[in-house]
Amino acid sequence: MTEKHCIQSLLASSTHDMRNVLAVIRESTGLVQDMLRFGADVPNKERLLQALEEVQKQISKGALLTNSVDCLTKSTAEHGAGRCDGVRVAQAFCSMIARHAKAAHICCIATTAEQAVWFEHDALTVLQSLMSVFEQCTRAQAALCLEIRAARHEGTIGFYLTAEGEAAALEALASASGIQSAPPPWPAKLLPWREQGKQRFWLALKAYSA
Repeated sequence: MTEKHCIQSLLASSTHDMRNVLAVIRESTGLVQDMLRFGADVPNKERLLQALEEVQKQISKGALLTNSVDCLTKSTAEHGAGRCDGVRVAQAFCSMIARHAKAAHICCIATTAEQAVWFEHDALTVLQSLMSVFEQCTRAQAALCLEIRAARHEGTIGFYLTAEGEAAALEALASASGIQSAPPPWPAKLLPWREQGKQRFWLALKAYSA
């Protein structure tokens, strides 16, 4: 067994068990919530209900992270090392980077594409491309909201990056070596949106055959 297959097997098994753990916690928390809502009054009832509601939110967050790890595992295991669903990988990236993004005052959002966009890269390679863009954004130390959408355009496949935020962050993103020129007939460097403070970039990963 190769190192990659070993990691895939361990991650697949652990994410399955994590889903079961989260399901038990969710059901137990929901039962306590129902008992408080429809049962006799208890001290600090509203405060307890608020605390349990927060637990449910954290369970949902845990489920999202678990699904993200499972997505990356399956992207490699099911389709081989050279293929992955760009839409799902973008969603996984945004959920997994959320902690670092919050500390850097960056909001990463994966927007839904009209259809699945398959990249002829393994998931890790795609993640590295997105991470290089994220790290470039953090160098400006300025607030930024970055929307990521997998797409095809003019013979290439990659991501539309729509950025909104402070000027320093937008300038840092525009100067990133990983941001490639938009294919013709787009402008050579970037395509500004009509809304003030928004700019769109094209991160091309590979050419594709129509």
